[in-house]
Amino acid sequence: MKKQQEQLLELIVSAIHGAKLEDIQDKDWEGILEEAREHQVKGMIYPAVDREQIEGEIGESLFANWKRETFRTGVSQIQHIYQVGRILNLFNIADIKVIVLKGLVIREYYPRPELRTMCDADLLVHEKDLKAIETIILQEGYAVNEVSALHIRYTHPRNAPIEIHWTIRDEGMFEDKDVLEQALWLETVSVQVAGIETLTLGLEDTIVHLCIHMVTHLALWGFGIRQVLDLVVLMNAKGEDVNWRLLCKKVKDWELETFVVTIFKVAESLFGLPFPHQLNKLGKVKDNVVTELIEDIWAAGVHGKRDTMRLLMCGLAEDVEDKKAGVESNVRHNFVTFLFPSADKLPDVYHYAKKNKWLLPVAWVHRTWNGIWHKEYKLGDKLKFAFTAFRVSQKRNKLLRNLNL
Repeated sequence: MKKQQEQLLELIVSAIHGAKLEDIQDKDWEGILEEAREHQVKGMIYPAVDREQIEGEIGESLFANWKRETFRTGVSQIQHIYQVGRILNLFNIADIKVIVLKGLVIREYYPRPELRTMCDADLLVHEKDLKAIETIILQEGYAVNEVSALHIRYTHPRNAPIEIHWTIRDEGMFEDKDVLEQALWLETVSVQVAGIETLTLGLEDTIVHLCIHMVTHLALWGFGIRQVLDLVVLMNAKGEDVNWRLLCKKVKDWELETFVVTIFKVAESLFGLPFPHQLNKLGKVKDNVVTELIEDIWAAGVHGKRDTMRLLMCGLAEDVEDKKAGVESNVRHNFVTFLFPSADKLPDVYHYAKKNKWLLPVAWVHRTWNGIWHKEYKLGDKLKFAFTAFRVSQKRNKLLRNLNL
């Protein structure tokens, strides 16, 4: 880990325990706050510093901006929760069953819930209720922003987005799990959001869902430290209530044994969360796999999209569907197809190669030249890609395989 990451961890650990960081001297505050911004924990760590002690250790402007951002974060999140409560109340009136997911539940286990940021609200519903739900949401001033195989995302000119899910899984990663999803509704528990009664997943299902969410993001781009932190905060609050036999069964049913063991090892390494001995029956993981996952988490940022080059290298790290033989062969194949795509894969700007296939080599040179001089990518990003992309993509491909993803 980098120095600023280690220092950020100290602040996070203090913050989640409602304590002040005792040693605030010799800290790279600019680096810490930049790292915190990438992982969306900047406001969360603010209460962990003593404002009087820190004044001589941090730049006045830097501290003032941090304080102002934290205040805005708190206000916006309080408004967000209030708005979600309004929507949930309308669903209750319409007798529509809803399960609130992730941050809407986990935030309550943080010492300052309003500083655990959420960019949207995730609600799980029955697919049969989608039309009724859309009618209600559109009447409240929302508009359809995105439709995927997993959810419909509604946006609002003043309020944070709401994502309506009818499944918690990516079909490509979790096949034939319909029975498991149906069972989620049988083990829900009652919870309140902004004073409105609603449902959430049972404790063991919540843990599994956090892991499913991390796995789904990891397979695409990655996930950040906040996702691990949610698991840690939940376990600190409710760990004694976990039915470990049931949890292990659910983990096996979802085929997440290797990842679950690894992520709990990550939580132990980063936050000192005691590793539950009950998880030993799920198998073991090597220390280097835990270390590599930690490195990927730090590099990812909160949603895995920390920079453009990372997104590209994540794409190059994917396994080729019919070419599972070796890490290098997969990554090499991806690099070759990236540098020398077929005519039908080229953008329309290279239309001449689509009409005349013999001009395809010209289009490859043209495309490479445009990439070199493209203003969207910084010179540092281009150099990083040129010298490290293959190695980093290989490493990430190997990590995903080691996690059985």
